[in-house]
Amino acid sequence: MKTNFLFLLILLSLMINLNIVFAHEEKYPLGMNLAGIYDSSTQFPFLDLTRQARKWISQMEGKPWGKGGDLVLDNHGWVRSLRPNQSVDWIFISKNGPLPDTEFVVWYEGDGKIDYSGLVRKVDTLGKNRDLIRVVSKGKYAILTIKKTNPDNYIRNIKIVAKKYLHLYEKGKIFNPQWLDYIRRFTAIRLMDWLKTNNSKISKWSDRPKLEDYTWSLKGVPIEVIVDLANEIGSDVWLNIPHRADDDYVRRLARYVSDNLIDSHKIYLEHSNEVWNWRFQQTHYADKAAKRLWGKHGNGYIQWHAKRTVEICSLWRTERPKIKKRLQCVLGIQGGWYNLALIALECPLWEKAPCYNGGIDALAIAGYFTGCVNGSGGIDRIQRIRKWFSEKDEGMEKAYEQTLEGRYFDCKRTIISMKSKYKKFKDLANKYGMSLLAYEGGQHITGNGLKIQNDKDFIRFHMKFNRTDYMRKLTFTNFENWKMVGGGLFMYFDDISPPSKWGSWGSMDYLGDYTSPKYKAIIEFGTQNQQWW
Repeated sequence: MKTNFLFLLILLSLMINLNIVFAHEEKYPLGMNLAGIYDSSTQFPFLDLTRQARKWISQMEGKPWGKGGDLVLDNHGWVRSLRPNQSVDWIFISKNGPLPDTEFVVWYEGDGKIDYSGLVRKVDTLGKNRDLIRVVSKGKYAILTIKKTNPDNYIRNIKIVAKKYLHLYEKGKIFNPQWLDYIRRFTAIRLMDWLKTNNSKISKWSDRPKLEDYTWSLKGVPIEVIVDLANEIGSDVWLNIPHRADDDYVRRLARYVSDNLIDSHKIYLEHSNEVWNWRFQQTHYADKAAKRLWGKHGNGYIQWHAKRTVEICSLWRTERPKIKKRLQCVLGIQGGWYNLALIALECPLWEKAPCYNGGIDALAIAGYFTGCVNGSGGIDRIQRIRKWFSEKDEGMEKAYEQTLEGRYFDCKRTIISMKSKYKKFKDLANKYGMSLLAYEGGQHITGNGLKIQNDKDFIRFHMKFNRTDYMRKLTFTNFENWKMVGGGLFMYFDDISPPSKWGSWGSMDYLGDYTSPKYKAIIEFGTQNQQWW
């Protein structure tokens, strides 16, 4: 009897543990855009902080800051030599929130002299070319300075790892475990910013980011790292192909991803990003390419974009036929211009028209709401919103009512009006036998690019609104509406980034920001819903 009781206890314990594992591995029916890699990041996805460091800053004794002249670099960006009285600063953290640790281990190859300033100071020597540094000030920048370097054995391959994570790095780990615990919850990850898609200069395979690059903040994150991440967290990938990329680049990328990404993972393939947004070089590039092919046509750029989408997906399917079952060919279109989407799908200028017959699986629009409290519209609307600031709650309730249903002035980007837009584009996708996806989405409440962009009162208003429970309700309702009309994968924008006048994009403002209303909405929706598409 005692033996049976003990057996039951052990069995119960195993079942509980298995349930915990299964619950942890179950994915939210949402995707996530990963924020770009910068020294100002609050995301800290990599154990090695040099991966987010900014470009070298050349200094010269007696010259103004940053005016040290040209640098001699090797093929991966490491400084090969310095002139007399020249040095280089390397900012690897621009503090915008909590740091991953207060102590970091630095090590490197080569001969020379390194110093530390700003946020950090050297507190110990751990061996040859190995230092322990500590956060000692309330400043903003953590700076590593190369004072001297031997041209015959120059300083290179610098690594900066939080002391508490050193054991993980030494085991070959790449990613911050705290960040992984959040990101692994999502069905898919979109790598638009990690790949530096907007205004990309990449055209050939040799142009791509390399593992050996001295930082990944300039050219982007190597595809090897992206595939490793997807395999580690068990999520699908959404890849953006550079607008300049030639066919050889596309084929080589197809080979690498197909051969190295776990077979059960889907691949969402999108040509560039927002090839209708004239703020980006890719739209101008598409316009010129269309004119070379077809002459002057006002909408030629969007037809060329659709044509290139078909070509890219066809190259992948030809290069690796077995990938067809898990490849989703995505046509990104402007959600605010229905007729332009029709033109893209039909692409009548192309000799192989229509594009919708070319293997496109999904249309993708943005799922952003603003309530027009972002400062869009005329001066009268701006002045009306400004009056809210003097109210007891600084206008938060009215901002919520306006964003939800447009209670105080007309707006096409309220929660309710966006639901109608989702339905309209879902019907369009159905007509052409496609699914509807959201390549990005969430709140878009920022004055970025508008008259009030630098207005401190509006910036404060927008940031505060993003931290209210109203924002949780709005974000959750936006997800519900998307599901209700039959939309498919919704890629939230973005995972973790600090608020600024440019926007409050992050679901968290910093890693570990578990009180964020947007984070709470994602958790709430994610735990209450299973994949429905």
